Amino acid sequence: MEILRVENLGFDAGEKRILENVSFSLEKGQLMAVCGPNGAGKSCLLRVLKGLQKPKTGKIFLDGEECTTKEKVRLHKLGLVFQDADVQTIGETVERDISFGPENLKLSKEEVKKATDKVIDFFDLGAFRKQGPETLSGGERRKLVIAGVLAMEPEIVMLDEPFANLDYRGVQTVLRAIVKLRDSGKSVLLVSHEVEKFLALCDTTLIINSGKAVFYGKSEDAVKHFEENGIHYPKLSFKDLSYLEENS
Repeated sequence: MEILRVENLGFDAGEKRILENVSFSLEKGQLMAVCGPNGAGKSCLLRVLKGLQKPKTGKIFLDGEECTTKEKVRLHKLGLVFQDADVQTIGETVERDISFGPENLKLSKEEVKKATDKVIDFFDLGAFRKQGPETLSGGERRKLVIAGVLAMEPEIVMLDEPFANLDYRGVQTVLRAIVKLRDSGKSVLLVSHEVEKFLALCDTTLIINSGKAVFYGKSEDAVKHFEENGIHYPKLSFKDLSYLEENS
């Protein structure tokens, strides 16, 4: 079932065109990669979808309803995890950090506790509940940020460079959290240039270069378009483009 559709999306920053005629769709429960060289417009795409910046052209549909001018709808239905996890960790403890989002939605104390407990259990963060975010490893801290976004119950979770500055174990921690999100039925948009770490886990891939969508389709078919679009990847078979063991 289609949950998100984007048609001919364009965005300008002043007189500079950042995105131009970008179109794609996302099914419920899909994990989609958004790839491209630095400066291609990948992060900008997420901010426009979220409603943090207004598109210049095009249409955005959620659950079949056009919401191009309904920023509040998109703010609620799309969760965004920024590249710098520390920007989004503001609570004194893991529990308080996760509670912040539901509290900001003006939920009752009972609803906040229910939402907080739910994602703590979902991501196995119970042992860290009373710890400060600064005591966590890089991977666990990134997982905490994802949990905080998930507590606000978005329909789609968008991740901007979630593997930045993580070691191998940290990448695996975040990947397992992402796969768990997908397997629970959440739709996930994952922006990263580090395709060797996750591509084999993705259902579809969108390649953006110079603000334009140059490929959209099955992830396995995307590989042959990487080199011509400045995307570095090790010459491995498609199934090996993951930092997780197969079937883990």
